[in-house]
Amino acid sequence: QFYQKQDCVHLRATLNLTYATSAGLKFDGQTLVDYDLNRNTLNGQFYSPQDPTSLSLTMDIYIDRTSIEVFIDDGLYSYSMERKRAISTPQHPASKGFEFWGADINVSDIQLDSVESIWE
Repeated sequence: QFYQKQDCVHLRATLNLTYATSAGLKFDGQTLVDYDLNRNTLNGQFYSPQDPTSLSLTMDIYIDRTSIEVFIDDGLYSYSMERKRAISTPQHPASKGFEFWGADINVSDIQLDSVESIWE
């Protein structure tokens, strides 16, 4: 519930793929990270970690009111995107929160902090 009261947050986590071939992270229903180990893609773009035998992905994600910045493996790969607000209807309630997905994954070293807006 902490993040729901914050406009700007920083999430750091390590995604360990033990047997999964794909895994990722959503925030309020919006896909932030979609990693496919078989195709070596991250959100549809080619990505290969420095250690090709590594089965882990470290994420630093900054979320503010309007944008999201993602840094993978200490900045080896980075991208930004618009933050989309989830639309909720009685028939389709909006997804809330962080959702890690993937078969048999382990998420470690999770840290969630509030950060100050650069505009204030």
